[in-house]
Amino acid sequence: MNPDYLHKTLRALSGRRPIFHSEADFQHELALELNQAGWACRLEVPIEISLKGERVKAEIDLVARSEKEGVSTAIELKYVSSKLLASFNGEEFNLAQNWGVNLSRFDCLADWQRVASIVDSGFVQRGFAVFMTNCEDAWLRDISNAKNPPMAKEMSIHEGREFKKDASLDWFPEAPKVGSVSGKRLHPYAPIVCPESIVCSWTDYSQVSDGKNGRFRYLILEGRFQEANNVL
Repeated sequence: MNPDYLHKTLRALSGRRPIFHSEADFQHELALELNQAGWACRLEVPIEISLKGERVKAEIDLVARSEKEGVSTAIELKYVSSKLLASFNGEEFNLAQNWGVNLSRFDCLADWQRVASIVDSGFVQRGFAVFMTNCEDAWLRDISNAKNPPMAKEMSIHEGREFKKDASLDWFPEAPKVGSVSGKRLHPYAPIVCPESIVCSWTDYSQVSDGKNGRFRYLILEGRFQEANNVL
């Protein structure tokens, strides 16, 4: 699976599901879309990976395998919402506010780091992190140059943000208390080490209302690519 194919799949999905109730809903529907296109999909696949020399347990949100090509792709998903009440095809969607200035940005980039580690493990040949949100703060706001920078100032994911391979992205100040960010956002998960050089390029997903937070966009970050070698 290459980036163009993943974009094509998301465009197809947006036609029948322009909005989701939750991340699990998004995960299930993307797997269904891929399955209908001939991919064998598995959700929440357990794996052990290496992060900064430590072995950690992880679960891959979605593994899609092409039997024809003999290759597998790991996809980590985030669906982060700002408050929105909308309807589609007679179905009501009441999204809660779960976007966080610091934690959401970290989680996006941590998924990117994780899929690269999954590919490095040899479990799959390709990995992507897909981050979808209706919060324009994600793609419009450059927090790296804020007057009063937040903890995640190194983790800004605004449109056009450039990441350099092997760059280290840490909290500001370093090593915040566990109560501030949770243990899963500290060592070995942080600092985040960029697996590739990449520029953030956001893509429109859907427009479900003309009001505030009615526009959904997504960011795809490729975590790594290896030639097929008949693993998995």
